[in-house]
Amino acid sequence: MEFTLFEVSTEPGDCLNNGTATTDDNDLNFFQADQNGFTVGGAQDSEATSAGQVSSGTVVVHSYDYGAYGKIKAEATIAGALGLARVDGTGEHFATVPLDEDDLVNQPKQHYRNNIADAWELQAAGNAGLAADDADTSLDNTHNGDGLTRYEEYRGVDINHDGLVSVGERLDPTRKDLFVQGVGFGGDSPEFSCGTACQEAEIRVHPFIGVVGTDDRNIDILPVYLNAIDGGHISRRGSPYGNGVRNWTFDTLGRSGVGDADAYATWYPCQVYEMAVNYYFGDRPHLDHMTWTAPAQWTGAPNGVLDPVNPERVEDTNDDGELQDNETDGATNPPLDNGDLFLDGDHPVRDGLAWYWYAGLSPMDLDNDGKVELPMQAQVPVPDSIEAEKAQVVRAVITHEMGHAVGIYGPWDGHCDDQTCAMYRWSNSWTTDGHFCADCRAMVLIHNN
Repeated sequence: MEFTLFEVSTEPGDCLNNGTATTDDNDLNFFQADQNGFTVGGAQDSEATSAGQVSSGTVVVHSYDYGAYGKIKAEATIAGALGLARVDGTGEHFATVPLDEDDLVNQPKQHYRNNIADAWELQAAGNAGLAADDADTSLDNTHNGDGLTRYEEYRGVDINHDGLVSVGERLDPTRKDLFVQGVGFGGDSPEFSCGTACQEAEIRVHPFIGVVGTDDRNIDILPVYLNAIDGGHISRRGSPYGNGVRNWTFDTLGRSGVGDADAYATWYPCQVYEMAVNYYFGDRPHLDHMTWTAPAQWTGAPNGVLDPVNPERVEDTNDDGELQDNETDGATNPPLDNGDLFLDGDHPVRDGLAWYWYAGLSPMDLDNDGKVELPMQAQVPVPDSIEAEKAQVVRAVITHEMGHAVGIYGPWDGHCDDQTCAMYRWSNSWTTDGHFCADCRAMVLIHNN
């Protein structure tokens, strides 16, 4: 008895992104140590012959690629005549390895052999189809496909760089696949993480581990960098708004070029500005001074939170760190003073011409709990729902800049006018990173090469 492997694939590497670009090695063969009673031979160990007369035989086929495919036939010499075995159920003279007999729309089975294991195609509805299909979809988006064929998505990607392709690393041919890599995150900075806006848009996001340029063959990586150099302090823009919110703002927290159909983040890398984020949380230019107890009375000890300018609980009602006009002691208009010629109550402090950043309290964090509030508030207590820790802010910035990097560029200076969207034109919340509006979803361009 003799088994023969033929029409065997010779895919480069062992999955879509691992290994060299070319190879002549067969992806299937017989390995001598596993063949009980058979001797291996032929080109690239493609033949296994029984050592003597047998009434049945079993051989083991080894695979060296996650997308390996081929055919196997069995021959036997009986009474001096060579006979070619037939496969039970099909009557054919060969079997596919792996099993590839899917019968779609009641067509002849051989018409739909696509070099993809039937077992994988049956795992999820819609997986069956032609090997070259690339019809992945995403919500509210007419740009179908992600540059990876059905066979390539079945073959899989070593996303976590462990040398293997797990079940989850075989991709879904009905959903677009975006591969991202955070560069420089972790340590004293938050770990790389993005919101669920892409997932809501039915785009699968895969954090990629590996060396870009070496381990990313056949796929496109969107790098997101933590820029440790750029970024500035928070800034006072003027008197408080009419609702008493102190008129301070944070510096730009991130930036990205806009992607197109061929490249992500064209003309400028996708980045988060670490210094700006740290200043946003760390700058505390307000002094925690005496606490208002009654009109013209500042007898309370510092209370650990930033007191409001409206209703007046500080003399420095324009929040500039100086006594002016009706803020001067002895004024008859509110806020009333105690005549000590000093600013009583909380106020910002200057160090020469610049703000002193270590005075103790921040207009971004009124209750001094280490979380920033957006939208900014006039007084404590502040709602827990609008507070954000640093990791959440970084995640929101990453999500926003990734949106630009994959092609979102709205009419409002690149942004949209939907307040619930992560791409809204103003910084109004740190909790919108789970949603791209329909207009923004329509602009997304996912690709791989």
